[in-house]
Amino acid sequence: MWYQDTDKWLLVSKTHVVKGEAVAIWSADRSGGVVCRYEKGKALGDKTGKCPDYRLVIAKSLPLGCFAKIKASGQFPKECDYD
Repeated sequence: MWYQDTDKWLLVSKTHVVKGEAVAIWSADRSGGVVCRYEKGKALGDKTGKCPDYRLVIAKSLPLGCFAKIKASGQFPKECDYD
């Protein structure tokens, strides 16, 4: 996940995805280690209470070209449903 800070982008976290599911999350504010691990949708390890739901760590995306269409028209075309 990236965050825009004025004219630069900052890395907030990284998510490792396997077959459409999050399996690990790294946080930029840590020492480079894995913050959370997941298996079959369940957080593993001793810090499971601090791990977000695995379904929330993968951002949905728009099909190619849809952002420009939405910005130009001010509307959300039907073909631009989130993937």
